[in-house]
Amino acid sequence: MKIKLRRIEVFMAVIENGSFSAAAHALDVAQSAVSISIKELEKELGTQLFIRANRKVELTESGRLLKERAAPVMSLLMNVKDELKDLENLSIGQLRIAAPVMVTQFALSQVLPKFMALYPKIHIKVYQAGALEIEALVKKEALDLGLTVYKGIQPQVETEYLWDLKNVACVSTSFHQQLGKAESISWEKLLTQPLAIYPAGYHQRDLLERHSTALGIPLNIVLESENPALILSAVRSGLAITTLPLAALENESGIIPLKLPYQKGDSLKVGACWSSDRPLSSAAKTLLEFLKSYSSPF
Repeated sequence: MKIKLRRIEVFMAVIENGSFSAAAHALDVAQSAVSISIKELEKELGTQLFIRANRKVELTESGRLLKERAAPVMSLLMNVKDELKDLENLSIGQLRIAAPVMVTQFALSQVLPKFMALYPKIHIKVYQAGALEIEALVKKEALDLGLTVYKGIQPQVETEYLWDLKNVACVSTSFHQQLGKAESISWEKLLTQPLAIYPAGYHQRDLLERHSTALGIPLNIVLESENPALILSAVRSGLAITTLPLAALENESGIIPLKLPYQKGDSLKVGACWSSDRPLSSAAKTLLEFLKSYSSPF
């Protein structure tokens, strides 16, 4: 048996308001509409729900049973309605996002706290993963948003360009003085120095290897690590130099950023991605627009 939810809603309104006319006023409908709805509900159930001997609303035994069963269901549905409204208004919600360490450490760490301050009731889970893992998680709908190297159109994945993070050479203050406090450094000069770099598969590693191959200068690697703090410590101590997005040095003392000759593909292009089979939630859409608004600070 299928019972229309609206008829249950009218039935509960009659009980809560004490009469058919008061229920009609509360529901903003004609009293005749309330009467018809109750008659149709009784017809569907095959039983009388109200005693109609007087003006006062009085339930039959069947009516009392229906009230007992319907009240918690209607209360639950009204709570769900309120929760859905809160979800659309970003009063509640949950976001699962993932990004490579470079994006998490040097871009997302600057932007996300500002978003959280605006929407404090949205619970955000941030995972660190590589580009291929992020793409796989997005396709499986295990993430609401992935932030990774922008590759343009991808199968099963919607993408949107976000940021272009310019890379700089990172050197110690002592090495900067040896260069006569120059504002830039050539790739030839950089590649002959001891290097602290990320493992294979990272954008920064690919960047250095590409220029090393093009110039025929082997990499002089003294430290290889996924830990940005360790790499920056080696640079600050004057033991090595490295390349990083300029945003990485915003709060770093004792490290000087130097401009590098730019070639196509040198910058770290970051994009957002999500499953083509799953529309973005209101929270995810809002975060995406917020991230897009931060294209210039990097």
